[in-house]
Amino acid sequence: MSKSDQDMKRAFSTEVNVSASAEPGVDGTSSTGSSRKKQLKFGDDGQLVDATTSEEPQGTKRRTDAASGGGYWKTALTQKSKLRVLHQGKDFFAIKDIYPKAHQHLLLVSELQGLNSVWDLNTAEHLDHLKNMLEYGKSLGHKFPGDCVRVVPFVRIGLHAIPSCIPLHIHVISQDCDSGWMKSKKHYNSFKEPFFLDLEWIIEHMEAEPPLALTDVLMKKENYEEALKAPLTCHRCGKSLENMPKVKWHVKRCSSAFSSPYVYGWPSPVPKA
Repeated sequence: MSKSDQDMKRAFSTEVNVSASAEPGVDGTSSTGSSRKKQLKFGDDGQLVDATTSEEPQGTKRRTDAASGGGYWKTALTQKSKLRVLHQGKDFFAIKDIYPKAHQHLLLVSELQGLNSVWDLNTAEHLDHLKNMLEYGKSLGHKFPGDCVRVVPFVRIGLHAIPSCIPLHIHVISQDCDSGWMKSKKHYNSFKEPFFLDLEWIIEHMEAEPPLALTDVLMKKENYEEALKAPLTCHRCGKSLENMPKVKWHVKRCSSAFSSPYVYGWPSPVPKA
């Protein structure tokens, strides 16, 4: 096994020790004093039954989460030398998301010049580039079935309509919401349609005859921003949910078919309806 494959295997084997029914404390900015993190516990019905606090070490420094618009994260993906690269592909590289929003969450970062978001996609070169990243994302389950399939049987591969950082990057994310960084409605809705654009959906439109400009099928940017404020609903069965703790509690137990046709089951895709 190559060093790249060994690094990727370790990344996929790392567990996030966060209960699917427990909402973690809110992350903060750098602090010179100690801070207290609230840990919430919920019963089988999703109701809050206990809350405790724990001290963080004095001088703890945490970078602002991407979804909150932190300045560091805006350009962090351009600093490749400072990132732990798990795989180097043709004109892209893979890293584990610094703020994973699920049990497994990787980023495939484009290295093509001037390609920062879906709004820049329009050439044949871009189409081949996207296909290469999609093929790699779908291959991950085949590479490490022993580590992945047991805990993350379903993934989506796509990108945000309005990204929080550059350059263009593809999310390969499991569908469990099992992460302490998945904290808010904005986080959750950013990985649901319409804000989350499935890579295969984009490729299908770019391959259409006659070719379709993505700007003709995408919504206005302000509409995507509004989508982040949409009511919370299960991304599988569509059930309305009151808050993020109840989302996590419900998603852990929901066995309905996924509403999106672009959900991949490792080691083989979920058949489209």
